[in-house]
Amino acid sequence: MPLFPKERHYSKRRPRRTAGKAKTGRPDQQGRIRFQLQQASERPKTGNSDQQGENRSIASDKGFALVAAILACVILFALAMLVIHLSTQDLRSSAKNVGDKKAISAAETGIHRMMQNFDPDPADFSNTAKYNTQFQVDSANDPNSVYTIGTPARPTTGPTFLPMTGYSIGGGQSWGQSRYVVDVTGRNTTYDTSVTIGTGVGYGPIEISTMSR
Repeated sequence: MPLFPKERHYSKRRPRRTAGKAKTGRPDQQGRIRFQLQQASERPKTGNSDQQGENRSIASDKGFALVAAILACVILFALAMLVIHLSTQDLRSSAKNVGDKKAISAAETGIHRMMQNFDPDPADFSNTAKYNTQFQVDSANDPNSVYTIGTPARPTTGPTFLPMTGYSIGGGQSWGQSRYVVDVTGRNTTYDTSVTIGTGVGYGPIEISTMSR
């Protein structure tokens, strides 16, 4: 029986690393991994602090915006109140001027009417159809403007009679005017205004001499 040489099978084996090489390579790799893990663990913390800072800045900005808005509203409200006050004051002044003019016009009407109907007789001074009664200036066009003529009286100061030039007659007689004072009040009920004018009245010519005939 022929003898054949047995085939030998060779298996490939990896060369074993020596203990020194393994110990030399692992620490560097583990150090890099630890460094990367440390950086990764620190990143979220840094991000949270930045986010918290941003949130705080946003909150502070919102608070400042709220305060600024409130101040702006207060300033605008004050300006609006000032404008309203000035406009209403102008309206009140204009209304008062109109009322004063109407009252003066009514008083002037009363003066003219008093001069037309004046009678020096003291018995006529109590006539309520002339004195101490309100009369309308124009009942059709301006019924709210009225006038009142006060009771005529002798003046408390100054002369009672005033001589009139050109009326003296021979024989010692002199002629002049008799003085009276009358208060005439004009009023407008729409604007609640009133004006009183003191009027001096001279009635004559009358004989003012003291000579008896």
